[in-house]
Amino acid sequence: MAKVYASPSYLQSKAIVNLFLASLFVLPLLLYFYFFFKYSFHFDGYFHLIPVLLTVPAKFYLQKAFKLFSGARGESDAKKYLGKLPNDYCVFSNFHLQYEGKECEIDLLVIGSNGIFAVEVKNHKGKISGEADAAYWEQKKTGRKGGVYTAKMKNPIKQVKRSVYILSRILEENQVRFWITPMVFLTNQPSGVDVESNEVYTCGKSLVYEIENTKAREALDHKKMSRLKNVLLQENSKSRRTSFVSEVIFTKSNAIAAVLFAAVLGVYSQLPYGNGRHVQPFKLEAGQGRMENNLFLGEYQKLKEEVERRQAEQEQRVKKAY
Repeated sequence: MAKVYASPSYLQSKAIVNLFLASLFVLPLLLYFYFFFKYSFHFDGYFHLIPVLLTVPAKFYLQKAFKLFSGARGESDAKKYLGKLPNDYCVFSNFHLQYEGKECEIDLLVIGSNGIFAVEVKNHKGKISGEADAAYWEQKKTGRKGGVYTAKMKNPIKQVKRSVYILSRILEENQVRFWITPMVFLTNQPSGVDVESNEVYTCGKSLVYEIENTKAREALDHKKMSRLKNVLLQENSKSRRTSFVSEVIFTKSNAIAAVLFAAVLGVYSQLPYGNGRHVQPFKLEAGQGRMENNLFLGEYQKLKEEVERRQAEQEQRVKKAY
């Protein structure tokens, strides 16, 4: 069995963040339902639709979280396959690198006596087709109702070759020069792949076989492999310290969510019946007391007493008139 150096998956971390954001946007609707049924609280007019509209961004972040979890699951499956390589191989997962302002993450990096292999993992459903040198590939998927729709995905061959370039530049700066083989592993492809490239694999066993049987351009002895591992681990550790916050926490999507949620809170604070400053808690009609839009029972009692006092004054005026 190969030795596996597992790093935390950025995909899984991003998925958790998006799941939290989805929950954050659903929370106002759940609270609104709770207060509505328990206290008969509701906003006037169209304002009561605001909590319902928040389900739109909630759905967006929930779908994004599911996609990221799917990608993380694909990386985990690929890691299990590559872990079956012989003992003289090392497998690095979620390998993050930075070079001259450029960043990349190699899903799986394999080091053996016959070379270095950078593996880009994709866990997409449907039939995938495209050219090896195209910027985008086409993904055809069948929906639940039988409809077929098409989506674009970035060419993973170009992605992994970009990662190979960054890795090779880093190794050169550390006076380490070895050939790096780019590979793409599509883990979820029962519908097939129509891509003419010997760098794309859809079967884990075929991927492992190809790595084991690749002829070395330059043999790596134990000393060279040890030096190479040290360089890679140092670069990965240095890069991950600076990239986690920028890639997982302070992303454009998260910033939009924060601004949107802050705007919603600002609107809530100014809505009629939205807080203690703008409350019209209840109405009392002929012989019927009903609390509307009030969360504060003490204030309800005060207003009830005020209404009763005014009703008593009105009755006295009527008696005097007669």
